[in-house]
Amino acid sequence: MSANVSVDKQQVSEAERLSALEQQVAALATELDRWKRERDEYKKLYELTLLELERTRRHLFGQKADRVDPAQLQMAFSQLAKALEQEEHTEDGQEQRRGGKRPPRRTPHGRQKLPDVCPVVRIQLRPAELDGESADQYVLIGEEVSETLEWRTGSFVRVQVVRPKVVLKGDPEAGVFIAPPVEKPIDKGLAGPGLLSHVMVSKYCDHLPLHRLERMFERHGLHVSRSTLCDWVMRCHELCRHVVDAM
Repeated sequence: MSANVSVDKQQVSEAERLSALEQQVAALATELDRWKRERDEYKKLYELTLLELERTRRHLFGQKADRVDPAQLQMAFSQLAKALEQEEHTEDGQEQRRGGKRPPRRTPHGRQKLPDVCPVVRIQLRPAELDGESADQYVLIGEEVSETLEWRTGSFVRVQVVRPKVVLKGDPEAGVFIAPPVEKPIDKGLAGPGLLSHVMVSKYCDHLPLHRLERMFERHGLHVSRSTLCDWVMRCHELCRHVVDAM
């Protein structure tokens, strides 16, 4: 009789463990579904953010001279901010219900190291004691160096290619000797390769239309008409076409 009771208790214990495992599996499945839904919501927010960013970039840096309405941008980003705020509140509430704490957000700290490719301009501030009458009484023991990142405005440069003419001494009838001219990207053109590269990069990489480049050049004191810029772009297109064909 006691053996039967022991078997029954063992079966009940196994049934309870099985029931507990089934409950854990069901809870994990529910948790997985919730994370999937949150993942899909964040994915939608991410795609919406990319869409608004691309739309803003096209309005600000596109080739058209159209200007975007600031009110429309403010409305679009306010809707996005509200959606993100709702998601954050939902996540906070779920964390509180689970009794857990959200990990603290990491904030960047420390100064960014300046790149080594930048040219260095050294400015020395000498203490007044080193320039006084008793300067020989002081000994230099070190220095403190602080760095800032500065900008030097680019400018136009007039490049003069000088080709001296020479004749043979005692025999001027032999003719005049001179070095061959430098080959230019545009034959008899005014723009050099550096300026042409700047125009092409500004137009196709930085999305600056030619009428903006025209105004930028005027601020540097040089007037280059938009028609001239268009001609430069077309001639550079003819040169780059051979590279594209080869590729």
